[in-house]
Amino acid sequence: KGMASQANLKAYDWDNDVSEVITAAANGLLLSNHSYGYDPDSVPLSKWGRYDSDSKSYDNVMFNAPYYQFVNSAGNSRNAGYNEGKDGYDLLAGKSVCKNGIIVGAVNQVTNYTSPSSVTMSNFSSWGPTDDGRIKPDICGKGVNVRSSTSNSDNSYSSYNGTSMSSPNVAGTLLLLQQHYKNVKGGFMRAATLRGLAIHTADEAGTDLGPDYRFGWGLLNAEKAANVITNEGTQSYIQENILQQGKSYSFDIQPLNAAQPIVATICWTDPAGQIVLGSVVDLATPNLVNDLDIRIIKNNDTFFPWKLNPAEVDAAATQGDNVVDNVEKIEIPNPSGNYTVTVSHKGELRNALQHYSLIISGIAARPMLLTSDSSLLNQNCFGTNETTFTYQLKTPAGFSETAAFEIVGLPSGAIASNTPNTLSTSGNGAVTITGLNTTPPGSYPLLLNATSATYNSGISLTLVVQNTLANGPILN
Repeated sequence: KGMASQANLKAYDWDNDVSEVITAAANGLLLSNHSYGYDPDSVPLSKWGRYDSDSKSYDNVMFNAPYYQFVNSAGNSRNAGYNEGKDGYDLLAGKSVCKNGIIVGAVNQVTNYTSPSSVTMSNFSSWGPTDDGRIKPDICGKGVNVRSSTSNSDNSYSSYNGTSMSSPNVAGTLLLLQQHYKNVKGGFMRAATLRGLAIHTADEAGTDLGPDYRFGWGLLNAEKAANVITNEGTQSYIQENILQQGKSYSFDIQPLNAAQPIVATICWTDPAGQIVLGSVVDLATPNLVNDLDIRIIKNNDTFFPWKLNPAEVDAAATQGDNVVDNVEKIEIPNPSGNYTVTVSHKGELRNALQHYSLIISGIAARPMLLTSDSSLLNQNCFGTNETTFTYQLKTPAGFSETAAFEIVGLPSGAIASNTPNTLSTSGNGAVTITGLNTTPPGSYPLLLNATSATYNSGISLTLVVQNTLANGPILN
């Protein structure tokens, strides 16, 4: 019956595909599958992995239609004599190099996943990376011996191999996730949320932990993704936010238990990149426009997202500052205690803002989300009597309670007052601490809590009290 047997399907040939997608997306199209690409016989060496007009066109479509997700087959060029000398890598071309699409590789059927070795790569699926080192393909699905309808008659079937089979396998499954999200939440996910969710919940594949340029982020796991949606607000967060120019936002999380890792993913639909003309092979110029970052901090430890090195395509992924991908994923095994999540950005944001999606699982989620601009989490007092922290409270859909605020850990003699004292809807607030003129110099960790009848949320703050000579005397 196919992956989404009750969906309505519109089928096109590949002529005028961009203009047809633009029209369909403007009329509410959520997702499209594209099981075709460049003829590999016509791809020059400089085009493998290169961001070109096709890549840019589809990135533009998705940026202008934020609920539309493009899904494309990676291609079947491995072991076929193309781009020789790369050991099977660097075989993506055209729209398979776009940033915002989901590019799908092909693996054998997995009847019982027990470990990464359960996922076996096909002998044809095209591998990345892109020339700028992005993690492509994004995901894998079954693409070997896939039973499918044929055009011989209205009830004829056959079995086929290819990423042209794994791509619609993944696309249909993603559409079911959109249906489930709408059933649970009452509306559809933005495409960045859907792509981030697929990556967030993928089953590990390959020889090393983390992503690679063969399997991408791993094998699509529909059940795991659906459970993250179902458990949103109790064991996971799914947030669709906007990051403003020069801002960064932070909030606290606690693990559900030590046996379940904390996993945090941000994903965003990036503006289209620039095309660089010429015939340079392996042009490494980054195509990322808005560079967002996620970090998780516990005490003095900072947890970074996964990244790959295109100079060593078969090397294991590492954790560090990812400056090329518009998805970042952090995994923390055996978590314990309190963690602070921060989302920020580098440089200038085009349009002075960027929509992004944040997915976190493995946490004791508390549906009221208390956040702050991370630059305001630490306040210094130089011999003054008071200081003020600002924050934002985001309430879940249907919230009908009232949240009250308290701050824990004040130094002796200090008094805190909140403006406003309570909130019943999402909004901004501030806590002013007074009585600090006699407080001994030092660093005072604080916890700001928001509590309603059934929900609670918290955020870590640091008050630093310094004496008036902290900056040294003025010399004449």
